[in-house]
Amino acid sequence: MDDLSADGLFDVVILSEVLEHLERPADLLSASAGLIGLDGIVIVTVPNGYGEFEIDSWIYRTLGLQKMVDALAEKREVLGATDNEDSGHIQFFRRSRLRRLFASTGLVSFREGAGSFLAGPIIGQVLARSTRLIDWNARVTDHLPFIFASGWYFALRRSERDITGGSV
Repeated sequence: MDDLSADGLFDVVILSEVLEHLERPADLLSASAGLIGLDGIVIVTVPNGYGEFEIDSWIYRTLGLQKMVDALAEKREVLGATDNEDSGHIQFFRRSRLRRLFASTGLVSFREGAGSFLAGPIIGQVLARSTRLIDWNARVTDHLPFIFASGWYFALRRSERDITGGSV
């Protein structure tokens, strides 16, 4: 994280679909908190570590579907690769773990939201071809419990204690 230096502070730092790939996600969050000004925010998006995205991805890898997608893509150039086997998820988050992680790095969530209901390589190959399914997928999550979202987003700011250097 030594290469995360700047001449000044940022208003916004975005960590989108990154933390799940890191051995020590707290290091990046701490560095990011240090890069924002007093009114700055950090936006984090992560997959639900035990949700539909991870299930879809596991099935995709277990059945070796990338080989089929690659073969079809060569013949028709219709399908594209959806999986990066060299950069898999090594962290699987629940919201409670994320909240503890944020707090340990001096960040607090002031806004949270759910991503889509369905996501992942199999769904991506199917949904990507139907605007009706894409629209439905984007809307349905608003009516489901948060736990059913395939991913989440968080808008974070530095905690009052972190800003003032003392207790709140």
